Amino acid sequence: MAQPGESIIEAQTRIRGDVRGKDSLVVRGRIRGSVELEAALVLESGGLIRGNVSATEVTVGGVLVGDVEARDRVVLLPTAQVQGRVRSRSLRVEAGARVDGSLEAGEVQQLSAAPQAPRPLSPAPEPAASPDSEAGPGAPSSDAESPDPEQPRRSRVVVVKKRS
Repeated sequence: MAQPGESIIEAQTRIRGDVRGKDSLVVRGRIRGSVELEAALVLESGGLIRGNVSATEVTVGGVLVGDVEARDRVVLLPTAQVQGRVRSRSLRVEAGARVDGSLEAGEVQQLSAAPQAPRPLSPAPEPAASPDSEAGPGAPSSDAESPDPEQPRRSRVVVVKKRS
């Protein structure tokens, strides 16, 4: 049963088109289109969204093919399967969740469900140690640049599926 201010798309329901709203949404069925909410989205195990998602908080337990942007936090449950970019101020990935894309945690500047071109992943260069420093190899030198505190911290994780 739905709580006040919450809508539920049941398992047998299929929606083709964009979904927008001010209330929280629980998805047990399937949506083909973008989802833009001013509240929380819960995609339960067995649910499917093919489209970009924008909400205050997003919890994924089902399959999501598209980009996710949340103002507050994203939680990927053990049954989650996400293909796309996930961006939020706070991010929790539980053991078993599968991601084919990128994860970014930090300040979210702009929220939109408009598709964006994927960005290639590249490994961060390892800082070189100064020969005069007392730090060991691979430690940053004393004149290495410090991160800009005004810029959000971003983490990228790629989960590679092992073939059996």
